[in-house]
Amino acid sequence: MAAGLLLLRIVVGLLFAAHGLQKLVGWFGGAGLEGTARMFDRAGLRPGRVTAPLGGVAELAGGVSIALGFLVPLGAIAVLLMMAGAVVAVHGRKGLWNTNGGASSRSCSARSRSR
Repeated sequence: MAAGLLLLRIVVGLLFAAHGLQKLVGWFGGAGLEGTARMFDRAGLRPGRVTAPLGGVAELAGGVSIALGFLVPLGAIAVLLMMAGAVVAVHGRKGLWNTNGGASSRSCSARSRSR
């Protein structure tokens, strides 16, 4: 059981860190800082030039924290806040149900990360 939880923590942490790198430097097919800033502006997370680096750093630092098992509660809070912001800004206006692009699936995923 412990090995499975360790593997899960490493995989989830590295996935979040990779998402942060997509936002910050454009690795793994990401838009980079400028593209992410434009996307954040369109989603209503203004000003994008401020919120994009904050989001990228939150995902990168939170993901590394979770993967390494160092200050995990703080890393989990950073990632949870990013996901909550995404649910509200991107999916919240579309209602609850996932079939309409809504927030149900994303909010359940965010809650599962907080445990």
